[in-house]
Amino acid sequence: MLKITRLADYSVLILCCFQNKKLTAKSISNITGLGLPTVNKILSLLVKAKILLPLRGTNGGYFPSSNFKDISIKDIIEAIEGPVAITKCSEENDRNCNLLDSCITKNVWTKVNNSVTKTLEDIKINDITEKNRSFID
Repeated sequence: MLKITRLADYSVLILCCFQNKKLTAKSISNITGLGLPTVNKILSLLVKAKILLPLRGTNGGYFPSSNFKDISIKDIIEAIEGPVAITKCSEENDRNCNLLDSCITKNVWTKVNNSVTKTLEDIKINDITEKNRSFID
């Protein structure tokens, strides 16, 4: 079964909390109902991917990066899980398969992977937050 991991799903939920405002890990945990260790793990990965910016100090927290509204679901998934790939041979630069030269399904999986990737690229975090304003406010 194709499945988005729970961590990637939670990451989208967490990012929906940000609307050009600073939030702490604790406030995100309270808003979402997610455990603080999970929130901290996700925030760390989102900072590493430069989707969020950390603010240190007593009034610290996290703030969305300047291109926040353009962040796609694909960007989020890749920040948490790595490249989107339906099959191993869908990964860019994968030449490790013994069947690569004679495989009759690679083109099909590549087409499916490209379609899924394009859909994930087309959905922006802003699309989700605009449609769910009551959750955020």
